[in-house]
Amino acid sequence: MSGLTGRWLLTDAENLEAMLVATKATDDYIQKLREVAAAIKTNPEAYVKEMIVDKAAGTLRRVVYINGEKTNDDTAPFGKDHTAKGSDGRQITMHLTLDSDTKMTAIDKGDGYEINSVVVVNGDEAVVTIVGNGVTATQKFKRAA
Repeated sequence: MSGLTGRWLLTDAENLEAMLVATKATDDYIQKLREVAAAIKTNPEAYVKEMIVDKAAGTLRRVVYINGEKTNDDTAPFGKDHTAKGSDGRQITMHLTLDSDTKMTAIDKGDGYEINSVVVVNGDEAVVTIVGNGVTATQKFKRAA
């Protein structure tokens, strides 16, 4: 099983709002993530990302919950372009690469923006480095028990 597979709790986000502004995310989505950033300080379940790597099928399933509400559920292939709904609801073309059992790269392209993300897992911690239209943000996650 891949080290990426698991239920991940967001513990910290740095410069995310600036990156979202640079990629022209909606004001509603930016406000929702501001609220999540405040909520994770007292509620570790405020933002949950489930990732399931299926090596045999060559896919990744990502399910995102914000304050208990499922906001995204998508299965995408590795190594191929895939059309999907991005985290903020906009249509994107996504290209995922499974670099290793503990590293994944994603390129999301939408109308007027591009976001490059690298997820690196080290034990029960994951760091996501996100570059959107030249602005870098970082998210930190802890694997749920």
